[in-house]
Amino acid sequence: MSSSSLTDAGPTAIEGALGATTTTPGNPALLSQLVISTSLVFQVNLFIYGVIVVLIVYRIPHLIGLFGTSSEWYNGHFLRYVTPRRSKAARAREKVARAMQRNDSARTVVGDDPMDPSKDIPMVEYLRHPNNGRRRAQETNPHSRKKFLFPTHVPAVPAALRSLLSASRARGLVPGYSAAQLLVLILYFIVLLYATLYRSNPFIDATRPAWVAVSQIPFVLVMAQKNNIFGWLLGLGYEKLNYLHRFAGRLVVIGSNLHALFYVYRWTAAGTFTQYIALPKNAWGMVMLIAIDVLCVFSTSLWRQKAYTIFIWSHTIAVIMLLPAIYMHQPSLWKYAIISGAVFALDRVLRLAKTRITTAILTPQSSDGIVRVHVPSVNAGWRAGQHVRLRVLSMGGHMGLFGWTEVHPFTIASASASASASGGSGDGLVLLVKKAGDWTEGLGRLAASHRDRLRQRRRELRRESGEKHVPADDEYDFVEDQDIGVAVRVWLEGPYGGCGRTVAASFSAALIVCGGSGISFGLGLLHDLAAKDAAGESRLKYIELVWVVPEQHALDDSALAELVEIVDESNFSRSRHGSGHTEVKVGVWFTRAVTAVGTGRFKNALVAMAKQQTSSSEELDLEDVDVSTRPVGVHPGVVVSPGRPKLGKSLDTVITRAVSMGPGEEEGSGPKGVIVGVCGPRELGDEVVKVVGSVERSRRDQVGGIEIHEETFGM
Repeated sequence: MSSSSLTDAGPTAIEGALGATTTTPGNPALLSQLVISTSLVFQVNLFIYGVIVVLIVYRIPHLIGLFGTSSEWYNGHFLRYVTPRRSKAARAREKVARAMQRNDSARTVVGDDPMDPSKDIPMVEYLRHPNNGRRRAQETNPHSRKKFLFPTHVPAVPAALRSLLSASRARGLVPGYSAAQLLVLILYFIVLLYATLYRSNPFIDATRPAWVAVSQIPFVLVMAQKNNIFGWLLGLGYEKLNYLHRFAGRLVVIGSNLHALFYVYRWTAAGTFTQYIALPKNAWGMVMLIAIDVLCVFSTSLWRQKAYTIFIWSHTIAVIMLLPAIYMHQPSLWKYAIISGAVFALDRVLRLAKTRITTAILTPQSSDGIVRVHVPSVNAGWRAGQHVRLRVLSMGGHMGLFGWTEVHPFTIASASASASASGGSGDGLVLLVKKAGDWTEGLGRLAASHRDRLRQRRRELRRESGEKHVPADDEYDFVEDQDIGVAVRVWLEGPYGGCGRTVAASFSAALIVCGGSGISFGLGLLHDLAAKDAAGESRLKYIELVWVVPEQHALDDSALAELVEIVDESNFSRSRHGSGHTEVKVGVWFTRAVTAVGTGRFKNALVAMAKQQTSSSEELDLEDVDVSTRPVGVHPGVVVSPGRPKLGKSLDTVITRAVSMGPGEEEGSGPKGVIVGVCGPRELGDEVVKVVGSVERSRRDQVGGIEIHEETFGM
């Protein structure tokens, strides 16, 4: 086909050549090329989706593995409320029993290496529990031990392919992408490049790139939806496949613009641009091009990070414009328009089905910018590590006039009430929201509004009573105000994401690494595993959690207290129930130099936790304690240290404990591997992947393999 054939043909001929439903003869060479493009693009799409089907079949054993658990197979789809199996009174009695059992419950530990079990850590005791010295440990009756119901363990790959799995995680060539992801993108690009160039010259045939681009629009939309069909079949969250959406979307933009620029140049050079662009189908083609370019421009990191609402709304409006424009520009492409519309509509219907409009309690925490969102009316339906999309239904005030239009994702920091056969605590869904922008800052002000009004009223009453010293806001006791919150209506959508078909409780040991607000992921996972351990549904022998925060001032006191509670719960399950057998250790690390404000806040947190752990009236004096340069143990299983964590050493400890403890009689032979979960900035994820990759092959095989689940911040 010659280049002159595209410019010399009149409007009727071009309309006939580009429209399969038109009977005008047009250019035979062009019509022949369109037939080849149609057939070739169809075959290429069959190949792409065929590869996906093969991967789905490979993942079927992982799906079957979920049915070997009591709750994993039906959780993670819809939020709901179930009646807790244990009353609050029963849980309160267990909490008291755990405190009585704990010999070192109110000790502050100072040592050089608190996470090294081989060293004897000197202890400085500041407050002695009234029951210390009178331990009421109960001997476990072997005949009363619950029967363990260990979940089925399905490894990510066979033992022979563990080295290949390790190599696929390698980072460094392109920031933010693993070797496996880059390989997938390269192969995908090669397939589309073949479809574009096979028996076609892009310099004289501008239709082929357009056909290839439009044929990928359904694929792009599928990978963009929160309810990702392929993701569900593969057992992967939508965020794990979003890199494919971004890459495929860019290729669609390139192909569409090549097609448009070719004709715009030809028509402009011939002086017939006005004549051709006036044709209805070409006008719709321009609408289609504008919609695609809008999607591209507003999807850049600048808009995603600085104006997320504009990014979301521009995408929604542009897609709604794009789908009818595909058909109006080229009726023969109706299949792609219909499929794309069906994918888009299905996602919206499922989002509506996953939505709950209810009341949440917003409580400001002692740390700056941390808000605890508690939803009592939703206590089940999610799996550990999943997140929900939160919208606060408030107009004006602290959230702004259009604050209700914004929706943001947050990881669930509590365990589902149906996390195990025995049920979880059932206290409700909990989110920890850290200040990261205008919306979250407004949420913090809204959460603190009720507390601030109460504090102002206290000051007024104290002035009226003639008190000489009226405390400022920062002098109020955290313990006194920690439960003061405000009720708001919220829109919850989810759950989404999470660990997919990876069942953390089926491994022999676990290492959880959290960065900053990523502790929500760690708390949710620890709560879930503690509930499963208490119910005898976990293989885990040892769990170590590493929490990295920038400075003491950024420490979330409530999260630290919750970690202490989880460690207590684990100890209680092992020694009293006779069912649990998981040992939990927690290390908190400050990576920046401490400040006077941070040190003071940290000491206040220690005092607050000590008051909650004991009924003694003896005061805890921390004036002579150095909490800035040496490790401080707030609990025998929870240690806070300055500096950067030694992740390699932590992983080695986890592997050692998994191997040394060995499997129980009920578990069968051999360790079942180590699961490493990381949630935080991309740099932290890269560091964890590097540490896991450095483990020797013999060591990795000895423990039964090492798998990674990664959640990273950023857009």
